[in-house]
Amino acid sequence: MFFTRFSFLFFMSVFLLHAFTFANDFQTLSEKSSKNIQLTEIDSAEIYQNLIAEENLDANYTQNVVGIVFGSVFTGTGTFLLSFGVYGFFYKYSKPESFSDIGGSALSLISTFFSIPMLSIGIPLLVHNINKYSSRKNHAEKRNEYIRAYKRYKKQKEETSLQIMLLPSINFAHNAAGLSAVVAF
Repeated sequence: MFFTRFSFLFFMSVFLLHAFTFANDFQTLSEKSSKNIQLTEIDSAEIYQNLIAEENLDANYTQNVVGIVFGSVFTGTGTFLLSFGVYGFFYKYSKPESFSDIGGSALSLISTFFSIPMLSIGIPLLVHNINKYSSRKNHAEKRNEYIRAYKRYKKQKEETSLQIMLLPSINFAHNAAGLSAVVAF
């Protein structure tokens, strides 16, 4: 019995000494710094709002959809002109038999000539915008997830009206220890 009382009092004194030490460390920290440090309750609403604002900067992907459309049009037109030119050179107009075939051969040459800039503009534009679209889409999904979590947090905070705190209690008169419950509305 003596050992349990002694060990209980020993651990309580170590706990109180530990708490007193950290309280003094905090006071010396606030005394050393020129700022007035105050302990307040952390409101997660501001944290959620900052996260939403940060993700919102990179969440707009409509310009990338427009870039994908233009890149696809340039790439598709360039591919069509290149295939028309290659078809004309190797299959249809390789041996011109009449004057109209010579014009077709020139048309094949012109279409091949215009396909090169179309492809050189379209392919990088398409690849860049697809890459940016996927990145910005991920930011938009993350932003939407933060918004849902923020709404859940606000709803939970509004519903929380009852708080129960359990505190250790020591009764030296009757040699007893236990927990006390404090209910706050």
